[in-house]
Amino acid sequence: MKVLSDTNALKMFGAFYDNKMFTKLSHFYICWTERCDDNHNFIRDILIKAEKMNAEPKCALDIRKRSFTFEHPTE
Repeated sequence: MKVLSDTNALKMFGAFYDNKMFTKLSHFYICWTERCDDNHNFIRDILIKAEKMNAEPKCALDIRKRSFTFEHPTE
């Protein structure tokens, strides 16, 4: 099984973070586990990098329904 490198995980997560495509890491995990079948190690690697980046994007993209959800900052 291929393991995602730190560099590639950061690039992939960075693209989602920069485009504000999710509000919580759980949204990101759910969307991608549905697409990666049983390769949860791949997703886990990305989540570890994401958590280190302390990510808190402000809007979400539901990939399955292709609809946008906007949320206001809690600050």
